[in-house]
Amino acid sequence: VDGITVVGERINPTGKKRFQQALREGDMNYVLEQAVSQAEAGAQILDVNVGAPGVDEPVLMEQVVKALQSVTSLPLQLDSSNVEALARGLRVYNGKPIVNSTNGEPEKLAAILPLCKKYGAAIVGLAIDEKGIQPKAADRVAIARRITEAALAAGIPREDIYIDCLTLTASAQQEDVLATVQALEACKKELGVRTVLGVSNISFGLPCRTYLNTTFLTMAMYAGLDLAIMNPNTPEMMAAVRAYRVAAEGIRCRQAAGLFGKAVVAQLGQSKTAAFRGGQRARQRHTGRCAVHPHQPCRLCRKGQDIQYQFVCLFYHAATSFFALYSAFSIPRTGGDCPVRGEIWNARRVCSRHIQRKTYLK
Repeated sequence: VDGITVVGERINPTGKKRFQQALREGDMNYVLEQAVSQAEAGAQILDVNVGAPGVDEPVLMEQVVKALQSVTSLPLQLDSSNVEALARGLRVYNGKPIVNSTNGEPEKLAAILPLCKKYGAAIVGLAIDEKGIQPKAADRVAIARRITEAALAAGIPREDIYIDCLTLTASAQQEDVLATVQALEACKKELGVRTVLGVSNISFGLPCRTYLNTTFLTMAMYAGLDLAIMNPNTPEMMAAVRAYRVAAEGIRCRQAAGLFGKAVVAQLGQSKTAAFRGGQRARQRHTGRCAVHPHQPCRLCRKGQDIQYQFVCLFYHAATSFFALYSAFSIPRTGGDCPVRGEIWNARRVCSRHIQRKTYLK
């Protein structure tokens, strides 16, 4: 998971009579249609919930997981409160799934966490315990901290822990909507875990759901949301996700460029000083030393005696050093659609070719 990730919510029978009927009749084609349509719309993970009335959930979870893996390569998030259903789904899953979910109750933690450890699955922890959903953000963060500590004690790495601060319906608990966003931001900063929200829950029972969902999604993304459980077939919400990715990428590039710029200034100061002193030595003694590295012979700048090639050599060494520093920020080396990446990579490539051509001409 890198940045905001869309989790398709449509494989869930809650409030969907047609989906419940398909599960009772064993109609896998309908389930697979939902999976394919979400994948084509831009979903990156598929939430899988088969807990419908009148079905054998453990058996059905195993069948659905096998069927989904035959038509899509997207990761799956197994969504169930039935421990046996989760175990059977994990047993047949190829890859690293996400288990949705456990909560702050000790019994739930004791049942779910060993299962996740056994199969190497990530875990979603709901910020709720035996007392229910707490209205204050600080109380939800306290529950999230208990879940995080229990997961770490069970051997689950921090990067595999996702906290769901629970989206409450605005029509019934409007005053608690902001508490969800505040708790999400606190979990991200204080606990260092990833976060997940069922975005569409915010508008349940209200008209014009798309507008409210999109607004709440934008607020949550800004607060640090990682996994957005939503309907990817909603154009407005997917447009908000794509727009945020563009903005977040620009911010990340500017931050990296700011750190990179400081390193560039320091490196330029050192390189200019070395070039000046090396040039003085070359002019005074004609020792044939490099302007950038005065203690080493350099065949790229005609042994430091030609001012033009001194600057070519200086630019080459500086660009190479800058590129190495820039790569340290874990930013891909290809240019792509980012002007910052492209300029650094192109500068190094052009400079290297220029020096090689001059060397061969000599």
